[in-house]
Amino acid sequence: ISGASSLGQTTAHAHVGDELYPINLLTEEMRTDETETRIRSMRRLRTVAQALGPDRTRSELLPFLSRTATSTMRARL
Repeated sequence: ISGASSLGQTTAHAHVGDELYPINLLTEEMRTDETETRIRSMRRLRTVAQALGPDRTRSELLPFLSRTATSTMRARL
């Protein structure tokens, strides 16, 4: 996922057949206020990481998760 399609910059044009769909769905689910939806998305992290591969997981997924966790903690304080 590079450029405008990077994690955290989802697009409204993600389709089921699009390879970015699961990642875009994950980013949307991680941002929701619904606890059950967030938990469900966290359970899929291993699958997403495997699909991205080690390099993209390190360079894209982990920073996204860090930003998401930080912003969630700030919003809830």
